[in-house]
Amino acid sequence: MAVRAFGNGRSEVEVDLRVGGASSNTHLALKGADKLTATVGAVTKVLGKSGNTYVTSFDGDAAETQFVMAFIRGPEDVSAPNSSVTLPEPFVISGIAQTVSRQSGFTATWKAGTKGEPMVWILLGDCLVTQAGSFADSVQTVVSAAYFVPVVGQEQATCNASFCLERDRPGTLDPAFGEGGAISAGQSRCAAFLSGP
Repeated sequence: MAVRAFGNGRSEVEVDLRVGGASSNTHLALKGADKLTATVGAVTKVLGKSGNTYVTSFDGDAAETQFVMAFIRGPEDVSAPNSSVTLPEPFVISGIAQTVSRQSGFTATWKAGTKGEPMVWILLGDCLVTQAGSFADSVQTVVSAAYFVPVVGQEQATCNASFCLERDRPGTLDPAFGEGGAISAGQSRCAAFLSGP
């Protein structure tokens, strides 16, 4: 179960139900009286199917907004009505020029959160080998030239690229999910730029 806010004033909810534990690729399809709901304040929405997952969205992306997810089953099955998570603090990425040389890299800055939650990052581009990692929340990170690995044959290319950060917070999963799982909420932001040689 995941809630993600991307800085556009909305929060996206996605639930992926699987049978057989976290490493399983057997997706559960709802049928009959089964349904997934998400509640924010007084607003409850039923999630709709999208591929192998179930999704909905809400207006708003403020810090500490609580989302309660419920997996409602028919009378012959056990429901899991009380999984919850709150959004961490939003932020804005700055410090990245419109064009960045792969020989120099950049220093990205943002406002650090107050709860020390982990930050996940990804660097990707049309001519770059994707790089990713995580670190403790701070006020900046240096993305050095070592992270800019061009795709073979595109060493001299200039291409569209993005540096994305996500502040991630775990939630509490209803114990009725006997095979376990995870619930989290994240504030995700991306800064677009041109990657040049």
